[in-house]
Amino acid sequence: MMGFMGLGMAQQAGGVNAQTLYAMGQQAQQQNAQPAAGNSWLCSCGTQNGGKFCENCGKPKPSADWMCSCGTRNKGKFCSECGKPKPEQSEFYRCETCG
Repeated sequence: MMGFMGLGMAQQAGGVNAQTLYAMGQQAQQQNAQPAAGNSWLCSCGTQNGGKFCENCGKPKPSADWMCSCGTRNKGKFCSECGKPKPEQSEFYRCETCG
């Protein structure tokens, strides 16, 4: 019987009932279990990821910005300095020296 003594005290302290306290605890656990939506991204293989590389296929996270041949860093489809379109990205990386 002494184990439930704290429930009566919780109800009297500030007018909060015990059921609300339990609900608040469950909400906090659910919020901690969800990954941060701001850092997640969807890979071309269909896997939702949170890091720099895909957990399923290992592809790197696509970068939001790109470097133009004139040396300007851009975020849109065209260079803000010279107007050249963003180059098409190849599916695989190919080394310039060994192919």
